[in-house]
Formats: sequence, C-alpha cells, structure tokens
Amino acid sequence: MKKKLLSLLILLLVFGVGFAQDNTRINSIRNQFEVLKVDVPGLEETININITQTSLSNFLLAIAKVHKLNINVSPELSSISIVNNFSNVMVGDVLIFLVKEYDLDIDFTGNILSIKKHIEPEKESKEKEK
Repeated sequence: MKKKLLSLLILLLVFGVGFAQDNTRINSIRNQFEVLKVDVPGLEETININITQTSLSNFLLAIAKVHKLNINVSPELSSISIVNNFSNVMVGDVLIFLVKEYDLDIDFTGNILSIKKHIEPEKESKEKEK
C-alpha cells in the first residue's frame, strides 16, 4: 500500500513540475505580448474565422498579413493540420491558444515573432563528486 501511495505521489510531483514549467513559459509569452501591444496594435484586433483543414503555418501567415504582424513560421509547422472556429477573439489570445494547443514556442526579436515547435531543455546531468 505504501509503495502505491509513494508511486502516486512521485507521479503527481513529476506532472506538477512539468505543468508549472509549461505554465511559466505560457505566462512569459503572455507578458511579452502585453509589452508588445504598445508597438503592435494588431495583437489587440479581433479575429472572426472558421478554418477547416489548413496548415498551421498558412493560418499563422494569414493572421500576420491581415493584422500587419511580423511573423516568422518554422517550416515544421506546415505538417500540422488545424480545424478551428474563432469568433470575436483577440489575435494575441489566438496565438496563446495555439502555443498551448500545439506545444509551440515564440521567440521575440523586437516586434518580430518567430513561431516554432517547443523543445524541452535538456536536464543537466549531475555527476556525483567522490
């Protein structure tokens, strides 16, 4: 019984740490959008769109063109097919949703958004000192 409880506790701890790191990443992106909204009003514009079977990269590029955003899309995102309906949603909120839903990351260079697949940083292996 104690082994099962301990295993469950360890499992919850591992998932909790992973969730906290992901939440920190999302909050960091959200905060950078808040700062960027001053210079890029397109992030606060609203989207009304119904998408069926288009690539994520084409969708992001369409958002960039319509809302005058500078977006660089990683080629690997063209293999992701999406189906979404957005009604009266701010562009920034749609981008945050896509980051969460498709495990993406956004690198900010001034007002240029570089969107790519999120890669977990490798954990440093610590060697025991003797």
